[in-house]
This record gives sequence, C-alpha cells and structure tokens, in this order.
Amino acid sequence: DWSSDVCSSDLEDKRLSLVVHTRAALDPDASLQRLRQPVTERAGAFGLDVVDGKYVLEIRIPGLSKADAVAELLSPATTGALFAGDDLGDLPALAAIRSWGVRTGQPAVTVAVGDVLEVQRAAQLTLASPARFAQLLAELSDAVQ
Repeated sequence: DWSSDVCSSDLEDKRLSLVVHTRAALDPDASLQRLRQPVTERAGAFGLDVVDGKYVLEIRIPGLSKADAVAELLSPATTGALFAGDDLGDLPALAAIRSWGVRTGQPAVTVAVGDVLEVQRAAQLTLASPARFAQLLAELSDAVQ
C-alpha cells in the first residue's frame, strides 16, 4: 500500500510542474520506488510526464524542461551563460549550456550544487550548498561592478 508514502511525502508546486519529495520519509528510497508507478500512471492519464530525481518525482508538461527554457533564453546576442543544477532533472540543461558554449565560443559555465554524483560529473564546478552558490554569485556580481 503506497498511501502511507503519500502521507510522508511533500508536494511542491513549481507553477509549471508539481514535485513529489520523499526526502522526509523514513525510507526515502523505498517510498520513491513505491510511489513511482502510481504517480506515473496518474500523470500519464492526464498526458503528463514524470521525471526522476534524487528523492523526487517531477510531474510536468511533456517537452517542457529547463533545457527548453535555456534554449529560449540563449540568443545570438548572449555573451555568456551560467547554469547551476542540483538534481537529475537539471542534466539536460547543463548539457545545453555546455553545447551552446562549444558551438558559439562564448563563456558557458556549469555548476553542480550539492551531492548528486551525476550532476557533479556533468558540471565544470561543484559547490557544496546553495549558500556557497549564493556566495559565488555575490562574488561574481562584485567582480563585474
């Protein structure tokens, strides 16, 4: 019965997606495994995709990802880009930024925030926490002023 997993999970409304977090569950991995099928089935019934992350299932509109947003934001006038990610759903956007940098020759920096190994491998720089990332952004802001 997966109903107890639902009760121990958190839902996060991200406006364009809904995220089921199992981090707070007694056994986050087991809760995620038990929720994956029913969440995927119900989302699919409404034509939605489910993307796995570290202790999360992200329910979203098909074809709508951070990589799509990155592609929309990067224009011929863009002179540099930085993208930071902390979960598996960020991998396509990290790849899009790096690909754009190679294709255009413009500076393209990718940052992993946290301990998700796959994200760390995909990024050029790894930072331990969101607080450290905020510090990096403040340092960059000071440097360009």
